[in-house]
Amino acid sequence: MQGKIAFCCFNCTPLHTPIRADDSWVLSGLVYRRFFYQVSNDEGRTFTAWKPVIETGEEFDGDHPFKGVFRGKNSAWIGNSPIKTSSGEILVPLTVPILDARREKLYTPHQEKNIPWFFDAVFLIGKWKDNSSLEWETSQPVKIAPSRSTEGLDEPAVAELRDKRIICICRASNYGEPDIPGYKWLAISRDGGRTWSEAEPLRYSDGGVLYSSASYSILIRHSNGRLYWIANISPFNPAGMWPRYPLVIAEIDEENPGVKRETVTVIDTRMAGELESPFQLSNWGVYEDRETGEVVVTLPRLFPKDPNDWTAPCMKYSITVGD
Repeated sequence: MQGKIAFCCFNCTPLHTPIRADDSWVLSGLVYRRFFYQVSNDEGRTFTAWKPVIETGEEFDGDHPFKGVFRGKNSAWIGNSPIKTSSGEILVPLTVPILDARREKLYTPHQEKNIPWFFDAVFLIGKWKDNSSLEWETSQPVKIAPSRSTEGLDEPAVAELRDKRIICICRASNYGEPDIPGYKWLAISRDGGRTWSEAEPLRYSDGGVLYSSASYSILIRHSNGRLYWIANISPFNPAGMWPRYPLVIAEIDEENPGVKRETVTVIDTRMAGELESPFQLSNWGVYEDRETGEVVVTLPRLFPKDPNDWTAPCMKYSITVGD
């Protein structure tokens, strides 16, 4: 059945997220996004009609599509690349701005620092009902205390390890609290992404400290069998979103989940004369070239000289990773 499904890397697209136009609140997407998906049974030539993503259960509907999300109060968005697990299920990483205890408004533990949100990382789990539809459930949230990240956890990169455990690596932030260590955070699931361990700082596999700014990262399983992580790693404690260089690729240790220090390789970094911030090597796309086996990274090289200049060359990096 699943062999007939082919679209992108995860066989369906909960990517249609219309946002209400609201000039009084430019952040309306935080509360009005909705999710839809399509399925192709002919290798992407045609698709079914859009279907809403609504969790299975009588309590869920278009205004309360899944646990913890109530349209008009909060919503969610896709925070990273989905995967298909060895069980055939789909894991879609979400960023969810969470609600306060009364479920009336967004939870903002650092509002005095002008931070209008606090996030959990959550996974939509799609299980095939037939070759054209899925049933959905949401995972236990991956959480963190406001004392360890001023914006919570978001943009979870996800991968299945060789022993079938699932790992996620989440973005966090120390914006407004420079004494908080700026880490990425690691959590592990042993049941297909439904429940998660307590998040811990992502470290080098030798136990060493690894600093990383509040920026995107991604995991990619290569055809050579190895798992690679692409991210911004900093030699010092970052300040919120900065620095967003260098951009590196490294192999993940799958026995003792962490980053193999000896494999860290710089893809690109700030050059002499370029700004320290807001220069950024971030928000990239990545894929494996099917013919060459190279890991290909594409990104806009933003703000090297002028913080107001949004024009940028689109860079393509082709990385040989070996057998």
